[in-house]
Amino acid sequence: MALVCRHDIPIFVASINTPGEQQKFPIALLEALFSMVPREATIVGLYDVGCVLDRSLSMFDLLHAEYTSRLALATSVMHAYGHQWSCQLQYNPRLHAGLGLTDGEGTERLWSRLRELIGIERRSSAARRLWLLDRQLDSIAADLRSSLGTWQRHRLHTNVHKKEIEVSQIFSADKIPSNILQEQWRLQHKAQTSARAHAPARLKRQLSKVLQLQGEIEVVEASIASTKTAIRILPSSSHLALTIISTLEKTHNTLKAQAEELYLSLNLPEEFRDLKGVSLEFLQNLILARDLKIIIRRSAVGTFFEWDRLDEAVGGRDAAIGTKLHQITRNSISKRKPALLNNINKYNMYSRHSHKAYPSVRVKKYAFWEGMP
Repeated sequence: MALVCRHDIPIFVASINTPGEQQKFPIALLEALFSMVPREATIVGLYDVGCVLDRSLSMFDLLHAEYTSRLALATSVMHAYGHQWSCQLQYNPRLHAGLGLTDGEGTERLWSRLRELIGIERRSSAARRLWLLDRQLDSIAADLRSSLGTWQRHRLHTNVHKKEIEVSQIFSADKIPSNILQEQWRLQHKAQTSARAHAPARLKRQLSKVLQLQGEIEVVEASIASTKTAIRILPSSSHLALTIISTLEKTHNTLKAQAEELYLSLNLPEEFRDLKGVSLEFLQNLILARDLKIIIRRSAVGTFFEWDRLDEAVGGRDAAIGTKLHQITRNSISKRKPALLNNINKYNMYSRHSHKAYPSVRVKKYAFWEGMP
């Protein structure tokens, strides 16, 4: 494991002598770095699982408090997009103020420079391997330091001037002031990182049990209704039917009492004040609509990306994809459409039910236009 600066120059290297990449190695590298920088210096560390390391440092006394107060951790770009959105809001360097286009993949580029030693070191002793790595790392560091001026000039052109022009063109086309966009982003960040945006696991488990009981109650109610209908049609079976109805009503009352008790144990008015006084049916529609909204967005984004691929190939912005791959992409888009339509219709149905139960609540509806693939 290596610690490199943002110019990809290796600073420290740790020899991993245990199965797996344990947290003691990045912590040891950070301790060594802090011991050599000024006491007022702040450090930002980008690590493949920086979110996990940050949580460990906050929960346990693994690093001196003097160091953790001057340390900020983020996740390297290549791994960040595989994490949950709430994690990306906190640790993705592309969404982290002050990191710019730093990607945190310097160790990967260092590894690519060290790959040429793999064949040589297969027949070397352990001491010789460490010596070869040390010499190669020293040579890489010297080469990168000598080309820092070229590196900085290239980065200033591609990552500053070029990006500034692209951003200004986007702002000019959209005609939305940057202060409004920044305010909307701040509000989105605040809403999606709040405690209420992520229901506790206990609440989700208990709520699923409530919904399951509600389903059983509906089945019993349907059985009671069908039995009463049978009594009206066949009066001769009224005695047996009355016994069945009595049993079903007892079961219905028991299930209803269990559902109400479990629902009260959720303590929704305290944990989610916005849901105070809402019915179980409305809450059920709300949860189902939320899950469908996530599914719709994921499916729609996938469809848009596939169509972008076709459009770029046709417009000449990308390489031609060929007839076979073009047909595969078209078939993939066609397969997405029925499921996407079905989910949109379900979401709109839940939206109508929610609005009917609470007319003051405005629920956004989705529309599927015919021109869309």
